[in-house]
Amino acid sequence: MFFRPSVSMEEMINTVDTAFVQDVKEVVVYIEELSENIVTNNSNSHWSGFSLPVVKDGGEYADLLLKHGLSDLERLVLILAMLPDIYPVGLESLERACQSDHNLQLMSRSIRQGGTALLPVGGLVVFLVGEQHRRQVQEALSPGGKLLSHGLINLEKTGNSAPLLSSIVSPTMETSEALLFNRRYQPSYGQDFPAQQLVSRLSWDDLVLPYETHEGLDEVENWLCCHERLDALEGVSRKIKRGYRALFYGPSGTGKTLTATLLGKQFDKEVYHVDLSMMVSKYVGETEKNLKKVFDAAEHRDWILFFDEADALFGKRTNTSSSNDRYANQEVSYLLQRIEDYPGMILLASNFRGNMDQAFLRRFQSMIHFPIPSTEERFKLWTKAFDNEFELAEDVDFRKLAKDYELTGSSISNVLRYCALAALRVGSASINHELILRGIKRERQKEGKSM
Repeated sequence: MFFRPSVSMEEMINTVDTAFVQDVKEVVVYIEELSENIVTNNSNSHWSGFSLPVVKDGGEYADLLLKHGLSDLERLVLILAMLPDIYPVGLESLERACQSDHNLQLMSRSIRQGGTALLPVGGLVVFLVGEQHRRQVQEALSPGGKLLSHGLINLEKTGNSAPLLSSIVSPTMETSEALLFNRRYQPSYGQDFPAQQLVSRLSWDDLVLPYETHEGLDEVENWLCCHERLDALEGVSRKIKRGYRALFYGPSGTGKTLTATLLGKQFDKEVYHVDLSMMVSKYVGETEKNLKKVFDAAEHRDWILFFDEADALFGKRTNTSSSNDRYANQEVSYLLQRIEDYPGMILLASNFRGNMDQAFLRRFQSMIHFPIPSTEERFKLWTKAFDNEFELAEDVDFRKLAKDYELTGSSISNVLRYCALAALRVGSASINHELILRGIKRERQKEGKSM
């Protein structure tokens, strides 16, 4: 039984981007006319006389075509890849027309709820545009082509030695989310993808950093602001490595992760925290595999990659006294190469700069220190943290608290949470000095320190 929708094509795709709907209709009509011609005249006319309309609409589809600079041929491949999801019966007329020719490999069948669906393969594109365009189709489906390198389609080989044009063409999750639902695809964090997006409701006003740290961040912001123009300067760009690599180092809780998040927020870039603990705990060889997944996903999405506690994997390499040591050093070498080749921004965080491999440090464009806040900085952190719905009792003295207790911004936020919950529990609208001291005591106990 075929996978047949109970509604018309117009009803199925009326919620999808208008310009994309128009392209889908053009391709489906072309396929149906070609199928009828094959049945009636026992011949087929190809790409001549067929063209896709100029996209003027400013929607998601138009933005995608403009961003990636797709040709009509690449647009056709993209539409065919989406067809099983948007109009599953779109290829059935062609299958029936060609069923007598068993040598043609134009589609593959996939089990779906309610029956089976037809999936396009690379050979279908050649059949539609004509043998004279075979080379262009192979180039469009090659790893160096825009569709694959920009993460717009997937190619699934039907066998280890199967030719390229027998591969099933399907959209990536990112393409499906954009064209079907007009939203960005967010990979799910887990063993298969050990990276998680960083988001925050805080702003730069909530972060208190010393002047020297701000000065170091200026260079990072300069690259985020101007790197595209820098790449366009051929005389400069050919002499320097693409991308930017920075090390944030200093004690925990001093704002390294928040800074990475706010940089992404400021320049409208997604920031992904790579979970090194999940990678390095895997079996031998799995680290490379997991790193490859993250880098492959990030490269065409222009993510900022953030590695926290980076010395766990980027620290000083061990002597090769065992096979495990050799594998560990191979993993570090692989990671160094991927980081050097990454065209976007890589941010690494470490508690101690001295723990990092010197060979690796040479690859950084900047190293920025995040120290324990000074007394004046702690005072600002206290006043910013408690500028909220709760009233402060008269005995609260942030100047004294800043002078007496060496806390980081993260610890002060934890004290705020403790005080707010304690006040809400008893129905109080105010916070006093004693309650804040109890919160400080809990923070210091976590660090193994006394009051």
